[in-house]
Amino acid sequence: MADLSSSHGRAYTPIHDGRVAILDTSENAAKVVEKLKDKNIKVIARYYAREPQPPLPEKRVAFNKIGDSLESKILTDNGIAILSVYQYKNQLPEKFITGLPDMGSAADEAKADARAALDQAKIVGQPYGSAIYFGVDFDVRDGTKDKNGKLVIESILDHFKIVKQTIGDEYRVGAYANGYVNRVLRDEGLIVFSWVSPSRSFAETPAYISSGQWHLFQNKVDRRWFGTAGKCPSGLGVDTNVQNPAYPYIGAWGGEAVAPERTKAIFDQRRFALKATVVYSAKNDNGLPIAKERCLLRKKWKWEPEDIIQPASNVRVLSDDGTWVQVDINDDGEADGYCLTASLTKDFRTMPVL
Repeated sequence: MADLSSSHGRAYTPIHDGRVAILDTSENAAKVVEKLKDKNIKVIARYYAREPQPPLPEKRVAFNKIGDSLESKILTDNGIAILSVYQYKNQLPEKFITGLPDMGSAADEAKADARAALDQAKIVGQPYGSAIYFGVDFDVRDGTKDKNGKLVIESILDHFKIVKQTIGDEYRVGAYANGYVNRVLRDEGLIVFSWVSPSRSFAETPAYISSGQWHLFQNKVDRRWFGTAGKCPSGLGVDTNVQNPAYPYIGAWGGEAVAPERTKAIFDQRRFALKATVVYSAKNDNGLPIAKERCLLRKKWKWEPEDIIQPASNVRVLSDDGTWVQVDINDDGEADGYCLTASLTKDFRTMPVL
């Protein structure tokens, strides 16, 4: 297989399918299973949570059906594996520090999360030995303390110790978090799998990506796939993910793993922006930027221009002539325009620090 990462400065054309193979979504993915197959999606991360979350009525995969069939069964019957991730108000530091009000303590919070994950894994038939990832969805930093002077990372470690003890040997535990939290949990032996959140400025995220010790990196977020042209919002809300080819197993279940050749092609076809980088409609930096927009929810849904790659963000490179690269900037599998080769890192191994 061609090593695209070593092709900086010479022309190449990808010879393997470099479209993303792994998505995550908080919606019922079985509704668009044929469209997912058309895009060659192989894995979808779907959620467990101990309570429903009204703004996201389809978030909990164990309770979604089409007709009489569970979402999970429809996906796996169609060859799409599931990556299980537990997420219930994991963006709130108090979840780990004191426990949420309905639990009353941090220890009871962790036990309730782990038990809910086990119960829902049984509903969908998740096989023993696969993984359940648990989220830490805020920027924890070394030295950050709570109001009582305890390090926040210590509370997170306590949470994962209880989760791991409650889960036992049934499932392997992973984390979805910034680079710092993933590193500490890994060093403490509390997780098997590391899934790095996308925020470029979060603590140790560039360093952890550059260390090569991660399994998954959520490289694009808040995307809309399969929507109606011009309508905002429409379609399926997704995030895209890149798998580290150094780790062929990520704990997904119910379908085939992504082929190693494709995992490597996906990795090799992506690079980071060294600076704010304009994407042009032709190989001419005096020409026009691409006329591209994305549908985003701010206080309300709106269209926003998307013609610049932000520093330390990443793109898929479709071709490189040594001066210009053709790029897919939103990872939908389609070419969007051109930017200068010198504006990007030479490969996906090193993430720039903001």
